[in-house]
Amino acid sequence: MQSVLKPQPHYLMIHHKLKDSLSPIYLTLLSVIQGVALANLALIVAANYQQYTLMHWLLILFNFGVLIGIWNHYMMNNKLWDWIPDLRDACIPFVVGVLELVLNHTISSSLSAWLFTLACLYLMGALAMWHVRWRAGKEAENARMLSLLRRQLRLFALYNLGVGALCLLLAVVSHVESLEASDGVQIGQGVLALTLILLVAGCIAGVSIMNTRSWNLVVSYSRTGRISGT
Repeated sequence: MQSVLKPQPHYLMIHHKLKDSLSPIYLTLLSVIQGVALANLALIVAANYQQYTLMHWLLILFNFGVLIGIWNHYMMNNKLWDWIPDLRDACIPFVVGVLELVLNHTISSSLSAWLFTLACLYLMGALAMWHVRWRAGKEAENARMLSLLRRQLRLFALYNLGVGALCLLLAVVSHVESLEASDGVQIGQGVLALTLILLVAGCIAGVSIMNTRSWNLVVSYSRTGRISGT
């Protein structure tokens, strides 16, 4: 005699529907925000490219990389964690979007302002990671992955805090030394400014490497059921 499956209670259907909405809502929201920031960057470049120096073009390249990196990081998080989204989850992407727009506009004005805004973005990244761990920790289905990635999540948050503090320090140095990308700086100042920018480039690359490594661990776990080094 065939067993008849009982229909799922209505409240559980609503619960699953709310949880399933997290990924598409977040990715759609962030895609719109990143699209606006990218369009804004393109408009700024189109309006000022004739007066740009090598340092300006490097900052533009880094801004473009930051947009890609932030979107990629949110994509990975949204594929890993499940919870019911609310107003708190909307605040961080919008604040990040505002900082991205400010970062675009500082390209033409001040290297110190650009570094300060980048520092705020990194500090927001550390806050976002704490927010993800806090929200994901309230749902039982995230417990296993949180346990496996505990070390990587902690390192990522600490790295963002460290880079944010470093960028603040570099912003102070840039302001004191008057290293403005739009000014005709002396050779010594130009070398110092380029050194600061390359140092920031290393920090940005470090974030990308950490993200890629964490994602590779997740992919490996999805295929084998274990994560090496845990």
